[in-house]
Amino acid sequence: MEYIFYGIDFGTTNTSVCMYSADDDTQMSKPIISFGENENTVPFSSCIAISKSNASDILCGRRVKEHINELTPNYKIITSFKSLLGTDNEVIVADRRYDGVMLATIFLTFIKNSVKRSDFTEAVFSIPVDFTSKSRHDLLKAAENAGIKVKAFISESTSAYIFKQQSIKQYSKVMVIDWGGGTLDLSILNLKGNTITEEAVYGIKYGGDDIDEELARRLQPKAYPDYSFDELPSDKKDILLKNTEDMKKQFSPLIAENEATVVDANDYASEYRILCGPGSKPLIVEHSDYVEMTAPLLNLSESEIVDELCKIICPMVFTDTSYFELVSIKKDRLKSNIEKMMTEFQPLKSLKTVNNDYHLTKNLLLGKDAKPVRVEYDDFVEIVSPLVYKYVLPAINHIMKMVNVKPAGIDAVILAGGSSGLAPFTEVINNVFPDKVIFDNDYQWMVAKGAAITNALDCQFILCDDICLLLSDNSKYPILKSNINKVGDTVDSISFSLTEDSEDAHFIFVDSEGNKYSVLNVYAKGFLDEKLTLSASIDRDQIARIKVSNSNISSDYCVTTEINKLKFYYDLSKISLV
Repeated sequence: MEYIFYGIDFGTTNTSVCMYSADDDTQMSKPIISFGENENTVPFSSCIAISKSNASDILCGRRVKEHINELTPNYKIITSFKSLLGTDNEVIVADRRYDGVMLATIFLTFIKNSVKRSDFTEAVFSIPVDFTSKSRHDLLKAAENAGIKVKAFISESTSAYIFKQQSIKQYSKVMVIDWGGGTLDLSILNLKGNTITEEAVYGIKYGGDDIDEELARRLQPKAYPDYSFDELPSDKKDILLKNTEDMKKQFSPLIAENEATVVDANDYASEYRILCGPGSKPLIVEHSDYVEMTAPLLNLSESEIVDELCKIICPMVFTDTSYFELVSIKKDRLKSNIEKMMTEFQPLKSLKTVNNDYHLTKNLLLGKDAKPVRVEYDDFVEIVSPLVYKYVLPAINHIMKMVNVKPAGIDAVILAGGSSGLAPFTEVINNVFPDKVIFDNDYQWMVAKGAAITNALDCQFILCDDICLLLSDNSKYPILKSNINKVGDTVDSISFSLTEDSEDAHFIFVDSEGNKYSVLNVYAKGFLDEKLTLSASIDRDQIARIKVSNSNISSDYCVTTEINKLKFYYDLSKISLV
């Protein structure tokens, strides 16, 4: 008997659907099947076009994206509608209003009809780390409206890891960087035996769409000099954004993993200590911080880079004096340290690419009334690189600090998501994690494939850490327990009493180390031993919900809180890919 399992990576720019199947009699799995457009060669494009004159005339997918020029006069083009989930924002077409649930329902119905399989009724959905409770609820509703039951959610970056697990099981600590159209999601995962533990998860709302808009804003004055970007008519703006996205892809070919430049990180320092003598503070510069400081200076000569680094680092070492006010002996000491540091760290470099055509000049033709725009690769890098340094690199540094690990402590880095092939991005990642980057040609499908495998595992999502109530003596009382409680659990009600005469009670929820999750303020009558009842659950949207009631106030009085971004572990012992 064949068992079928689906996974969906519902993305801001593209949506991937994959099917994992296994024969229960032979215990053999079959190759994962991908569903998309252009004969299943590319994911579904997350685009909708709604007629301005006929409400029933709705188009979806790549046919919208590839024909924006022809469609914009008669249709409202809607992209990035995933960002509307969990909000009250709407899109108005003629006199009709569409919220996020309605648009997601339209699109998921289109996908279900495109897959054309009667067994496509349930799936595991991958979601961004910071997807809110309301966003998850709206996605559940939209999927069910489309006839797809959401069996479970899984973070996008963890899902990518699960897909790659068989080929990287020799690594114990892995970072996954999943950069899509709307979000940047990161996970640091630890593999022990067949168990994957999420040591840290972190995400920001910044993706390829933001890069596209910045490119469009910078190029728009050349194409439409008589308009500002915000004044640009919607049809012209749609065409401009589409063409800049196409240009971005042409400038950023896939990375050839087997051609990556090999550098042994052990030959270089992971940090450097700057010591400038009397009147200075010692400073430890980590390699990732060095990359962040140096990357914007790569167009300068080596001596100019040294001078600029001296100016940047001086306030951290000589806190009371600017670089220009330093006496010569202190300047010399600082400069000597900077020069030594640059030799201690591995040289800045880039991954090799599949071909060398990516750097050729691109000519953008943006439709009627637009002037042709000529873009050099260096112009593209000048726009995009600062955005990578400003948003992506700090996020990577942040998640490493969450678990107190440095780049040298990461065994491998997996890149996933539609924006992960962006050339300036891959250059930064390879500089921070030399000889550790894993780029898969399945980068647009790997998250959905991991979700399908997770569905097949039918694994329990078990908490990695306690959710505790902080008691008045500063001890911690576990409400939801690590290694015991899982998604779907509801704990028995627990009663607590006030320890002093008060008209309110403060419930502080923390993790096992005392880091605060949430606070609930509950009204009380103000007498000792007044009982308050607490109940808690972890719902299938992977959010812990805690409710505290006080029947002394009224029979239906209660206060609730939600705890998001929980960490789980997964057991992969049931499955092996062939």
